[in-house]
Amino acid sequence: MRKILPVFLTTLILLVIASSKISGSLADEPMTTGVQSFSIPPTSEGPGLLLPDSPFYFLDEIKQNIRLAFAVTPTQKANVYSSVAGERVAELRFELIKNNVSAAEIAVRGVRENTAYAVKEVADAKLWGADVENLAGDINQKIKMHLQILDGLENQATGELKAEVTVAIASLTESKGNVEAYLSKAEIDSEMKDDLRMSVIRSAQNTLNDADELKNNLTLLQKQQESVSFVITPASKKTTAAKQKQNLPTALQSQSLTDAQDITTKAQAIMDNLDTTFKINTPTPTPRK
Repeated sequence: MRKILPVFLTTLILLVIASSKISGSLADEPMTTGVQSFSIPPTSEGPGLLLPDSPFYFLDEIKQNIRLAFAVTPTQKANVYSSVAGERVAELRFELIKNNVSAAEIAVRGVRENTAYAVKEVADAKLWGADVENLAGDINQKIKMHLQILDGLENQATGELKAEVTVAIASLTESKGNVEAYLSKAEIDSEMKDDLRMSVIRSAQNTLNDADELKNNLTLLQKQQESVSFVITPASKKTTAAKQKQNLPTALQSQSLTDAQDITTKAQAIMDNLDTTFKINTPTPTPRK
């Protein structure tokens, strides 16, 4: 065991040095690739020892477990988890630079999971009688920053990465709501208004995305209709072609109506949110005596 430990530590040090050189070279590269050149600003935390696309990424998880082992109190554990969540955001940035989607998904999951663990430790610290207001405030600010990054990424991502980001946004939103309970009353009121504002913006963005998708679908269907109109068919197929041209506008109208109804429903939800915002920001009149 005594002989194996020095070898393991030496190997670990060499891997750390190698990964540091890789991370440093990546930090100097302009973000011209990734999800439609999506740009994530540098975070206060750097990436972990190794990036998610490394075959030795498990060593970074071992390092995390060692940090947690030395964290005695729930407050210390909360800080570790929050720090690791920041590291995962930094790793996400580097993986998007390399346009490595599968590794980016791993980083997004790391942000979601470690944030949830951090908030859970805040709750445990409160149960042990610790004053967690400042801790909750720090974690809450980091969650806000990470949500802002993921919101922007969700608008540009596609496929499995988009699904992973959407799940992470929902999880971080829930974690944010949970950690806000440990803030001061004034901070809670401020955060509730800010959360509502972000919810309205997110709903509006989703509606705009749906509108763009509807426009693209209508354009595609229109091109299909035009292509069918110019197809030259044998005399035996004229009847079938005529039926296809008759049915296509009907299908187009039906699909357009369905999409329009969905967008109308979401638009109404946005209006409801705006109405709620107005009520929150409008002070309740004090009855005269």
